[in-house]
Amino acid sequence: MLQQAGRYNDLSPKLVEKINDRLDSFGKKVRYKFEISNEDPHPDNKGKRIFPFLWTLDPITFTIIDNDEDVTIKGRENKQKLKRIGIVETLKE
Repeated sequence: MLQQAGRYNDLSPKLVEKINDRLDSFGKKVRYKFEISNEDPHPDNKGKRIFPFLWTLDPITFTIIDNDEDVTIKGRENKQKLKRIGIVETLKE
């Protein structure tokens, strides 16, 4: 699970529990499939697919709405339901 870093990944305890339960249900192995092939532009290879020599995944951040955030709980009074999620290497605040 992503650790909180400043305002990133500041999820409510209830949502963290839901996510952890969901992750535990998947097992120990995960298989990903990336659609990175393109049609071969050479006229003799019509219909064939080519794959890039090098392909990287860029770090991404996104926003979710945490409907499980309860601002009546002590210590969570000033929290928002709108949460920013991302992999943060260094905290700059």
